[in-house]
Amino acid sequence: MEKTRKTLLTLFIAMILMPLLLTVFFECTGIGEGMLAGIDSGAEFVVTFVMELATIICIPVALKLFKFSSVGKELTARKEEALQKWGTVRIVILGTLLTLNVLLYYLFMQSAFWYLALIILISMVFVYPGKGKCEEELYKTEE
Repeated sequence: MEKTRKTLLTLFIAMILMPLLLTVFFECTGIGEGMLAGIDSGAEFVVTFVMELATIICIPVALKLFKFSSVGKELTARKEEALQKWGTVRIVILGTLLTLNVLLYYLFMQSAFWYLALIILISMVFVYPGKGKCEEELYKTEE
């Protein structure tokens, strides 16, 4: 159990550090900052719409992933292997969206992406792989 938790925790920290490193890079160097701003408002609108839609869909899916019956059955049968697999999926979904929104913010310099990134960052608190949380995810499916 401890190995699984440490693996998930390492992934969680890496997914938080990637957008942080992107932010430091863009803020310190300024290279590429606002590169796509104002080039094509139609493309900017489409990208904003897609990211808003992806965020609205993926956050609830990631937060409720362990409530799906197939995932619950796998957690009951395979325990730690399933916890690592589905915990990784959940963290990667949110972390990828977070990184994409931060990157798009710096490319388009549009605050909507930054707000989406903040919403995802707040929702990542609910998937933090703490010891109690991991045990709860494993043993609540047996009830």
